[in-house]
Amino acid sequence: MSLLAAAAVGAAGLALRPRLGAALPLGGYVLLVLAAAGMAAAAVGWWLYGAAQRRKLAEMQTQQRQLTARMESVLRLNHSLVNAGDEHGFIQQALEILRQLTDARASTFVPLDEWGQPLTAYTQGVIPEGLIKGWAEHLASHAVQERCSVCQELQAEAGTPCPLLEPPFTQVLGVYCLPLRRQGRMLGLFSLYLPAGRGLGAEERVFLDGLLNEIAYAIQTIRLRNQEINTIQQIQQSHGGHSDLQTMADRLVMGARKALEGDYALLWIQPYGERLVGVQAEQGWLAGVDAETARAAFADAQREGDTLFRLGGGLWAGAPVTTAGGQAVGGLLIGRVDAHGAGFDARQLETVNTLAAQAAHFVETQRDFFELEYQAVMQERSRLAREIHDGLAQTLAFLKMQTSQMQKLLERGETGRLNEVVQDHLGALNAAYLETRQVIENLRLDADMSLGDWLHTAGAAFESASGLRVETQVDAQVPEVLPEVRAQLVRIYQEALSNVRKHAGAQRVWVRLGAWEGDLILEVADDGRGFAPEDVPEVMRFGLRGMRERAEVIGADFQITSQMGQGTRVRLRLPRTQLEHNG
Repeated sequence: MSLLAAAAVGAAGLALRPRLGAALPLGGYVLLVLAAAGMAAAAVGWWLYGAAQRRKLAEMQTQQRQLTARMESVLRLNHSLVNAGDEHGFIQQALEILRQLTDARASTFVPLDEWGQPLTAYTQGVIPEGLIKGWAEHLASHAVQERCSVCQELQAEAGTPCPLLEPPFTQVLGVYCLPLRRQGRMLGLFSLYLPAGRGLGAEERVFLDGLLNEIAYAIQTIRLRNQEINTIQQIQQSHGGHSDLQTMADRLVMGARKALEGDYALLWIQPYGERLVGVQAEQGWLAGVDAETARAAFADAQREGDTLFRLGGGLWAGAPVTTAGGQAVGGLLIGRVDAHGAGFDARQLETVNTLAAQAAHFVETQRDFFELEYQAVMQERSRLAREIHDGLAQTLAFLKMQTSQMQKLLERGETGRLNEVVQDHLGALNAAYLETRQVIENLRLDADMSLGDWLHTAGAAFESASGLRVETQVDAQVPEVLPEVRAQLVRIYQEALSNVRKHAGAQRVWVRLGAWEGDLILEVADDGRGFAPEDVPEVMRFGLRGMRERAEVIGADFQITSQMGQGTRVRLRLPRTQLEHNG
């Protein structure tokens, strides 16, 4: 191009010569040609520089688009991890991201279980029908597993030997395999099916390797979170069913070992409180290590301020089981063989602490439960003692006095009077027998029954024993009460029935349990002879006084109304404020 420019300049000089009327020296022509050549060379150089700059700009724009796409993929991956409800949803998002990054026709992922066996495959994109149908079965075959386990290339073009591209999976595609590993363990295998001629460069592979590390960490985090939740739920189920401490410990070590991928898990709880015995649970095995050795090593590590330590060729993570009051009552240890090539990350250490805290909470709950159970037993013993004292003991004392009286009457030969006392004696014995049966029936009542069910059951037992007809009505909207309140209400009810049997001469009894203006109402009425206040016998006064005292204990209002020939009504009203206080 410079020669053409020089020729053009030379021609221009010859053309100018006649017009100028003078001849240019030869040197002038040479200078003119050289100047033109320099200008042409400069123009060409500028054009070449501009082309190079444009190419460089295009490359930079391409790199920028790639970097932007990669950055967006990382952000999408993090977003998916935060919002993933389960592992399935996250893997589907990861497959879509990998497919878009590499322009793959399809992407697949085959997860592996903890024994390295393939699970159901995930797919994204345009997958040939034959590939979808036979994918899991094909990969599960022993031959494919052996070939894939020793593969070094991790890629294959169409037509090359590869178990992922063999019939019926032969397609005009290339396959790139991306193993997913975390802490020395294979979690699964991603495969990208690329169109013909599309490969993965070294820089792209490096980025994908980094992205896979993030995916592996995310999957492990999801699995750890799910296993942690599952373990905590099992512990909480133990709470709900009042399972024993050993059952909780067994469940926890099983879940902890699985969640943290440990070779050995150990939990021990020392005796705590007056009624909680110590337990120990372990699962798995680590050569040369037993529970006593592990506990001693953990104690040494704690004295040094550490929760991580090495023992028996393994790395251990531990956490003390500490109550809310700061008292250490045990510990949780997870051991892992060093050959696995990985330690415990921050998330796993947090899980160890969380599970230890759950164990501590369960221990305190069990201690409180045993304490409440003990108090309930003592309260029941006190209640039985009071009932025996108020009822059977006094009846026996009365019978003893009558027996002494009968003996004296017999000695004096007063047979008429003796016969009257004997009849009274038989009546008292019958009353004592019925009262004893009533106490026994009360003990048989289920503690989980509602107050209404208690009244129905106790009424039926009284009806069977006394021969009196009992009609019980329980309204639909009856507020619940605490067990100790319910026990007092039932005892008042039973005392009311006992008074009917002993003194009323009735044929029928009506019982109603309901609510009025938020208050609890209990009424017991009979069709007996009734009484005037001034005519109440002393023995009946004693029973009425006992009912009134029980009502005062629970903050209830107690009333009795009666008229001669019109029966008697006992009415108890437990205010809403007392219900709220008791609940």
